[in-house]
Amino acid sequence: MKSPLAYLSALYLSAYVVSVAAVSPITTHVLDAKLGLPGTGVPVTLKYARSSQDAAKGRYRVIGNCTTDADGRCSSLLADNYVLQPGVYSVHFDIKTYSNRLGDKAFYP
Repeated sequence: MKSPLAYLSALYLSAYVVSVAAVSPITTHVLDAKLGLPGTGVPVTLKYARSSQDAAKGRYRVIGNCTTDADGRCSSLLADNYVLQPGVYSVHFDIKTYSNRLGDKAFYP
């Protein structure tokens, strides 16, 4: 008979695997340093280029979009079935849209 600790350990491991699998392999967290709060509602775009040469020539393709949640996070930036490939990944934060919504001017729009 297995001990209760063995069952608890198996349950913990199972919960850990499920929670790790549910998160995109690329995530982001936006903090508004001026307000000292999470950057809620920031549009984020993730792009991919196969090589640094392609990236230098602007040959990116969009592979993910999201808007930050109330905690300033984008945990679903990529589709669940997306497999990461070697290459160059670029994350774009649309701070201009965020700042306009707040009635503020952004230094780096």
